[in-house]
Amino acid sequence: MVHAVGPTLRSRGTAEPAWQGSSIPFAPQSLTFNVRPMQVAADEVAQHLGSIPQEVRDAWLNERIDTAGWPPTGARWNALLAGYAPDQWVKFTWHKEELDLSTLSFSTEAIRIISGLSEARFGNVRNAYYDIDGSAERMRCIYAHMKETRRLPGSPVLVKSEAWDIVDGCHRITMYSAWLRNSELAPLMERNQSVWVATA
Repeated sequence: MVHAVGPTLRSRGTAEPAWQGSSIPFAPQSLTFNVRPMQVAADEVAQHLGSIPQEVRDAWLNERIDTAGWPPTGARWNALLAGYAPDQWVKFTWHKEELDLSTLSFSTEAIRIISGLSEARFGNVRNAYYDIDGSAERMRCIYAHMKETRRLPGSPVLVKSEAWDIVDGCHRITMYSAWLRNSELAPLMERNQSVWVATA
């Protein structure tokens, strides 16, 4: 299940979190992931990482190729692939479904990231996550989208193994967890959310 980690997100009737500024307008298009042209041919992607769905390639993989290079080797790619080697990725099976994220048992690494982001964004703790480029802005957009639609923007990408690992969506799941910890906000959110699941 999503563990109650980090400071509680404030709700209506209390002071807004430091990152939640009404002066920053919300525009739905700001939630669209950066879609970049494929830097690598689809058949080569499949050779290294298996048959990743097009939506996942567009929302997550293309930008990672652009920033981390190709082929997917080295420490940077190991982190991006949630610690799974490419020869494990080629064996993944994929599907999209609606899941109650609060019932999932996340891996130790996923919990560490959620806890760190929660402390940085909601507790103003200057940890390793505090200065992530664009992190505060991402949280503002996620908060605004959830407030308007009761849902997370896009579909996080998870790996289902002995525990659940997060490939893409750490900020969104951190915000989801924060809403659950707040007695006023929790009823306003849909527990079931759209996610891409890779089964190891």
